[in-house]
Amino acid sequence: MFSKANQKKLDISQGDSLHVIMQEDTSNDQALVTEELEAVLLRYYEAYEVFENLLPGKQRNIIFMIYNLKDSQKRVDTALNAMENLKMGTHYPIKFEKLL
Repeated sequence: MFSKANQKKLDISQGDSLHVIMQEDTSNDQALVTEELEAVLLRYYEAYEVFENLLPGKQRNIIFMIYNLKDSQKRVDTALNAMENLKMGTHYPIKFEKLL
């Protein structure tokens, strides 16, 4: 599957040939940790410990939840909110409450 947005970005259309190189993702989280999330994790050690003890899938959910936001301030606010929820014991991103 190749999204229309990526097709447009690369100026290709259906039926065009592509040369694809696939590589194993060797990053820790298989996701891009935003600067905002990294800063929040560095600042709140208690939340960082809880985050590191989550299953990798839950970590990725939180990372993607923050990564998909366009506005930097919203990423900071969401990261702070996620860390507060983690500190309170809510480990399921779908159950995070809006605390801030």
